[in-house]
Amino acid sequence: AAQQQQAAAAAAAATAAAALQSAIDVGELQGIRDAIAEHAEAAERGQRSAVLQHARRRRDELAEAQRRAAKAQKVARQKEKKEEARAQARAAEAARAESEAAARAAEEARAAEARAAAERAAAERAAAERA
Repeated sequence: AAQQQQAAAAAAAATAAAALQSAIDVGELQGIRDAIAEHAEAAERGQRSAVLQHARRRRDELAEAQRRAAKAQKVARQKEKKEEARAQARAAEAARAESEAAARAAEEARAAEARAAAERAAAERAAAERA
């Protein structure tokens, strides 16, 4: 009976090791997590294996790579938003400058019209005085 239990435990350990190795070979984070969780009870019974340790290391590496990728994406999105805001600010500044230039041109046109009217009035007075 004891030998049967040992044989069953050895078979379970071999199955667990094979499943862990398969998950490691696939290299998918969730698959490794699932395999570790499924076979962690064997490790809790004192059957620690190099494959389980390797699976845990690989899980940690993949999780860290996933965190770094997510952070890089977040930084890229933030950078893109900042660039969009800068572009909008430049466009608003250009529109404001254009509006100011148009207002100055309109004011200069009004001033020129006023000068022309004043000159016409002066010319008319001079003509009236000569007559």
